[in-house]
Amino acid sequence: MQWSKLRSRLLELTAPCLRKRIDFHLINYRKLSELANEFIVSIDGKKVFSASYSSYNIAGYVETRKTGRVAYGDGSHNPFDITSSIRTYLDLDPRVALHSSDPILRSLAMIDKRIGKRTLKAIKLPSDEHSLVKALYMLRMDCLD
Repeated sequence: MQWSKLRSRLLELTAPCLRKRIDFHLINYRKLSELANEFIVSIDGKKVFSASYSSYNIAGYVETRKTGRVAYGDGSHNPFDITSSIRTYLDLDPRVALHSSDPILRSLAMIDKRIGKRTLKAIKLPSDEHSLVKALYMLRMDCLD
C-alpha cells in the first residue's frame, strides 16, 4: 500500500478533534540515497517525533562500538519499521494495540477514535514510556476536556 493511502486511512481513524492538529509525513530524500527516508509526526505544525534511516544506522553503529554487538536504543527507529507498524495497526483492534510492546502501535491507539474516554482515563503511563506515546496521550487528553 502506498504511503498516501496509509496516511489517509490513519487520519480516518484519528479522533475528529485531532484531525486538524496532527499530521504524519514520510519524506524520501532521493538525491541523497534510496535509503534516506524520514518519518515525522507533527502536532500543530511542530515536529514532535522523527525517525530517519541515517540516525537509526548511526545509533546502531554507536551501540555496536560500545557493546560489541548490534543493538539499537529506544530513541532510534527505522522508518521502514514504522510504516510496517502502521500497516499492522490498521488491521488491529486498538485495545490490543494499547497493550503492545511496540511504542508506535501504542501511540497510534492513543489518538484512535475507537478508544473511549473511560479507557483513556484509566490508562496510567509509566515514567519511562516512549516520548511519542506520552505526547499523543497528552494531546488526546486535552481533546477530551
